Amino acid sequence: EKITTADGSYIQYSWTGVNITKVETFYTDLATSTPNQKLTRVYYGYDGQNRLTSVTVDLSPHDNATNGAKIYTLAYTYDGTSNRIASITQSDGSALGIAYTNVSGVYKVSRLTQTVASGESRVSDILYSQAVVGAETFDIAEVRVYRDATLTTYVSTTVKSVAGQLREVYTLSCCRFH
Repeated sequence: EKITTADGSYIQYSWTGVNITKVETFYTDLATSTPNQKLTRVYYGYDGQNRLTSVTVDLSPHDNATNGAKIYTLAYTYDGTSNRIASITQSDGSALGIAYTNVSGVYKVSRLTQTVASGESRVSDILYSQAVVGAETFDIAEVRVYRDATLTTYVSTTVKSVAGQLREVYTLSCCRFH
């Protein structure tokens, strides 16, 4: 597939099966009048299950290579054989870890672990519960945020539904700890 602009330049999308693998820009260098110059800015990688495993951004796209130091990469891992993302890691050292819990047959995020490039980490635990009072159902999600194992913030959200219909949402934010 390609998209052509009015000046004849175009963007070419390369695919392997159903997966996009790279995006290339072809243009005429106006300074030298050299046609068909190519920039490859983004490369994509996949695993055997066609899940995205990497995105590589070439910060010096004129060389059309990813073996140099001028690239930025995002890497993805998954929760077992599911399509649930378990981690996103960036080449600067920052990362996001994602854990899940099965709540009544539905997987929901239960923990987010954010690590910044300096190595500092922040953990957010999400706890789910449910209370039924007569025809009213209360789905409760609590979020507890920790910085270096110290509780910093607590938020509780309660969703009230009656006969399966959303009625009210209550949010309690408590205590920003330092």
